[in-house]
Amino acid sequence: MGHHIDENICQLAWYAECMNRALAEIRGFSPPARDVRFHHSLFIINFMSLIDLAVEFYGPLFKQQFIKKLDGTGGQTGENNEGYLRELRNATIHRGMDIASSGTVISNHVRAIAPEEIFDRHRKKGPFKPFASTLLEIFEISRLIGGSLVLEFAEPWFREMESREFNEMRDQYLRDLEENTFLPEWAINAARENIDQIPFMEIRAHNSHTLRILLS
Repeated sequence: MGHHIDENICQLAWYAECMNRALAEIRGFSPPARDVRFHHSLFIINFMSLIDLAVEFYGPLFKQQFIKKLDGTGGQTGENNEGYLRELRNATIHRGMDIASSGTVISNHVRAIAPEEIFDRHRKKGPFKPFASTLLEIFEISRLIGGSLVLEFAEPWFREMESREFNEMRDQYLRDLEENTFLPEWAINAARENIDQIPFMEIRAHNSHTLRILLS
């Protein structure tokens, strides 16, 4: 079980790192800004992938709590705000929408204006309204709410990972080697011979620490 938890934490951390890198670029845009569309698209795709992966790991309760925490933000309902984020992502991926096509300059920084409304692809759901005037504001709010919720749900995993003993991690590593069908035999033998050089206790804390840092 611990092995799968470790993989899950790494997957969540990947999406968190991608969205954080995009957000750092968005925060620093000054005229003339380049790659505005790219980084706004990169953030919303990875943020919603983080949320959807958390739903996959933790079940529908995570989505319910995410909607609840979004409720009232910008004077909108949680359902509206979650729908706005989801359809913003869907429009980016499935319809090639340039979500950052409208912009302004605020305190010498380029800011994309949030689309005034958005529907699903069949126009059966919506319109969903923005809960802030710029995409940066929406992204900052979403990251704060979504990131803290992921950490809240992941806390039992962190405790389990951080309580694992050296021998348990070593034995799991050996089992993984035995079950591996892709590595050549010489690589598996080399891994067995050098197993005592692997810092299992550092690895134990690294992944949970990384996710905490990325979402704090």
